[in-house]
Amino acid sequence: MIIGMEEVKFAVLLFSSVGLPLASIAYTWVATRDKDNTAHIKAVEATMAEALAKHASRLDSLETTVRYLPAPEKFAELQGDMKAVKANQESTQREMHGVRSSLTRIENFLLSQKQ
Repeated sequence: MIIGMEEVKFAVLLFSSVGLPLASIAYTWVATRDKDNTAHIKAVEATMAEALAKHASRLDSLETTVRYLPAPEKFAELQGDMKAVKANQESTQREMHGVRSSLTRIENFLLSQKQ
């Protein structure tokens, strides 16, 4: 089959009257969707950057706090020191009770001598 000049002219005319507008519509649709997607992606990126900055500052704060925490061995040592302080306080409280009793007896003796 040989294609003649008339068929070529018809194909060019058909493409220019139907194909080109359809191609333009398809391109416009894809470009518009791409523009919408780009705007959406930029909004998501901005939100993510904001959330990341917030969490980064929280992470920095947490790292600083953890950095200055005592080691587990120090916690055990502090716990032992606290038990010693508590025992010392209890013994001091018992001694103070004895001193208070003695002071009350002396006070009563002195008050009874005065009368």
